[in-house]
Amino acid sequence: MDIDCQLLMRLLEADGPVPLSKLSSDERREPAHVQAAIEQLRAAGCVIDVHPQHGVTLRQTGLSVWSDLLTHRWPGRVVEVYRQTASTQDVVRRIIAARGRAAQGAIAIADEQTGGRGRLGRRWHAPAGTALLFSMASLVPRDADPNQSTHRINHLTLITAVGAARGIESACRHAVRVAIKWPNDLLLNGRKLAGILVESHAAMIDRQPYHAAITGIGMNVGLREEQIPSELHDVRDHVASLAMAGVHVDRLRVLVHVLAALEEALHEPDDRLLDEWRQRCVTRGEIVTLRNDGRTIRGEVIDLDPHEGLILRTESGTIVHLPAATTSTV
Repeated sequence: MDIDCQLLMRLLEADGPVPLSKLSSDERREPAHVQAAIEQLRAAGCVIDVHPQHGVTLRQTGLSVWSDLLTHRWPGRVVEVYRQTASTQDVVRRIIAARGRAAQGAIAIADEQTGGRGRLGRRWHAPAGTALLFSMASLVPRDADPNQSTHRINHLTLITAVGAARGIESACRHAVRVAIKWPNDLLLNGRKLAGILVESHAAMIDRQPYHAAITGIGMNVGLREEQIPSELHDVRDHVASLAMAGVHVDRLRVLVHVLAALEEALHEPDDRLLDEWRQRCVTRGEIVTLRNDGRTIRGEVIDLDPHEGLILRTESGTIVHLPAATTSTV
């Protein structure tokens, strides 16, 4: 079914009901044509209210329109949307293997994951329809530097944390303030709102060696506290969602804003990203205990190197760099 992506985006970005007459004038179409486009969106699963006085309100997007809107917004990108899949990280890995260079920027999205994972093999749990779950591909030619993969993961972790924080705030019309807890958490009111996972593997594309990085984000959007499983009662007080903070926003709107912010951050100078990371980081200047390659390291968080990772001053006074891929909080 062909949907009207321009109208969908107009409704998605609207701050409240939009009069049908305004939609008609903005789109330069007859009201009957706009009404027909609304019915197509409804047939595709969107929940839309039409009030004769107040106007048109998009209550919820149907999952089947997500791919159409994203490819309309970013032509040429591979976009795959699933009701359920084991892991969007694995889907993007498959897309890279099948599409080669055409997989640059490819996005895989799931309404629900049965085998979603966080960093270091941890599980990510999110009931269907409550979270924004997606992964994206980034391909760069591989050079002789043996540390290139580690540097790439550290750099993408920085870009993703800052970009995603900006995108969430923008989607919520700046009703929230998102903080960063290195290496991979985004916090809202001191609780975990989202997790970031960056994985990298070697790939041969057109007979040339590449580093294929896959960036995954799991974000609680509509999750309610009573939906957190009883077996996870120990993390209940540490979990946040936009809905739990009183912000009700469509997941597709959040996704569009986050993708736009990530694209912007990818082209920003490192010093600007670092300045913002410092402002958002909740652990900078604090004493933390971290695990890296089987070692427990305690020290003060000094700063972040965009390529080498976290800069920590240990209790003995030694300055160490800790890569995002192999470091976790205790």
